[in-house]
Amino acid sequence: MSYCFAFGKIISVVNYLNIFNDNIMSSYFELQKLIRKFNRKIHQISEEEFSFKSSLEKWSKKEILGHLIDSSKYFINRIENIFTKQEPFNLKRFEQDDLVKLHNYQEQDSNNLIILFQSLNIQIMQVMKNCSEEMRAKTFNFGEQKVTVDQLMKSYLAHLNHHLEQIFNQDGSSIKAINHVSLESAFEQLSNAPSEFVELLKYGELVVEFYKPDKIDKQQPHTRDEIYIISSGSGAFDLEGKIFQVKENDVLFVKAHDKHKFINFTDDFSTWVIFYGLER
Repeated sequence: MSYCFAFGKIISVVNYLNIFNDNIMSSYFELQKLIRKFNRKIHQISEEEFSFKSSLEKWSKKEILGHLIDSSKYFINRIENIFTKQEPFNLKRFEQDDLVKLHNYQEQDSNNLIILFQSLNIQIMQVMKNCSEEMRAKTFNFGEQKVTVDQLMKSYLAHLNHHLEQIFNQDGSSIKAINHVSLESAFEQLSNAPSEFVELLKYGELVVEFYKPDKIDKQQPHTRDEIYIISSGSGAFDLEGKIFQVKENDVLFVKAHDKHKFINFTDDFSTWVIFYGLER
């Protein structure tokens, strides 16, 4: 396991400092190779696959591309600071999850993100091409470590390659159950989730989740309209103080911002949750 400076956390990139050749132009040619691979494959991915999230906690392929855009922008900014600041530059990590949420990459136009990613990396190729051996040997501070520009470049390439492999994986794991989810599959996916609900499907403004509260329903009002379809068990539903008795196959509608929760439900209670429409 090696620390990847461009990434900001530990990832499984084995000996990334030795992946690429040591000649001055090697980083330039390796980045060129990766971008050509990206250009060749990115439009083979459907919009459904590109935007699919297996859970709320995991990035979609579109969000991974957004993260790579952030990484590219930070790489350019770091290089500019290293060569323009008089004092030794101190490299700091960037908050990757916060940035992905801030830019809301999941809802952005895919073609715009692709063009932005391509443009940033064309600029990075020029930086790599123009860096002399002396410039690559320049050091900066990373915590208590002294790191060279050459190491930063190789780290950027390893990080980029790592995430492109995720975007272009061929096992289909990121798009399973795009059109169909069985109740058995929903329970299985929920068992692997860190919370009481799991996102199963997403298409445009439609989101389908599966929810099994544990003893107490801790839900807060939502910003989108939603429908519940009870999948198992029984209980009661409190909607703005009005109580409904519910059982398997019952359907409930809740407007955005209405207060609601399930109460007095059986241990085997579970429900499909369907969000749709724009946030309000």
